Amino acid sequence: MRIGNLSVCCLLLFMLIASISSSAQNKINGTVRNDNGDILAGATIQLKGTSNSVAADSKGRYSLSDNKALPWTIAISYVGYVTKEFIITRAGTNNFSLIEIGSLQSVTLIGSRAKPRTDVNRPVPVDVISARELQNTGQPELGQQLQFASPSFNSAKYGINGSLVYANYATLRGMGPDQLLVLVNGKRRHQFSIPHIGFSISRGMVVTDLNTIPALAVEQTEILRDGASAQYGSDAIAGIVNLGLRNKVNQGIFKTQVGGTAEGDGGTWMSTLNYGFKLGKEKSFLNLTFQYEKLGET
Repeated sequence: MRIGNLSVCCLLLFMLIASISSSAQNKINGTVRNDNGDILAGATIQLKGTSNSVAADSKGRYSLSDNKALPWTIAISYVGYVTKEFIITRAGTNNFSLIEIGSLQSVTLIGSRAKPRTDVNRPVPVDVISARELQNTGQPELGQQLQFASPSFNSAKYGINGSLVYANYATLRGMGPDQLLVLVNGKRRHQFSIPHIGFSISRGMVVTDLNTIPALAVEQTEILRDGASAQYGSDAIAGIVNLGLRNKVNQGIFKTQVGGTAEGDGGTWMSTLNYGFKLGKEKSFLNLTFQYEKLGET
């Protein structure tokens, strides 16, 4: 009789433990969709702090259970969508919605080596380089600033006597300098008046001299590499450099710069002043830039 009572007690204890274990297990279920209401089949639903995770079925439905006490932190992820975390305070039905990456107003990359500057929303990719990026290169001349800011733009001085030593012959994508079209506010810039007579890639060519434009007068630069010749002709085979000038009024900028090479020669001295004046008519202004520059021998 005692054995029978012991068996009954063990059975009741086992049922009590099973009941407690069953009541401690929480379960949630629901669907995963995007912000347009479309189902996201295969989306991953993971319980943070554990290895417990499930995938949504072909209809976007999921079911997740765990003995961990509420509240839960659930991470929902899907390819092409922003991973999002949700706080679950009650068991039962919990539906989730994710936002597509392409629909975000802005995306910030943490730890990137370089800030993207290519505008891919246009018919053809265009590199947009701001005035701050140009100034941060530390170069006094516009051509040299673009060379240090754009990977396929090259502007180097050649050791030629005479007036050509002051001309800045620029190339894009390794093509001839006369195949690069320079625009100022969307209009063609006139070319240099003397042909190149040196032994270089630009021998015998008449090109645009970027040194005649003060660097501080430029607000931003747009570089177009592909498809330019279809609109502008053969002088834009290599691409187009469009210089957008400053249009600020009642604002002034003064900059002075001193530099030199590591060998102690090639000193540079530059002082630049930019100021804009508002004229009588609406949207009319006069923006002036004065630059004094002196380059030492190297």
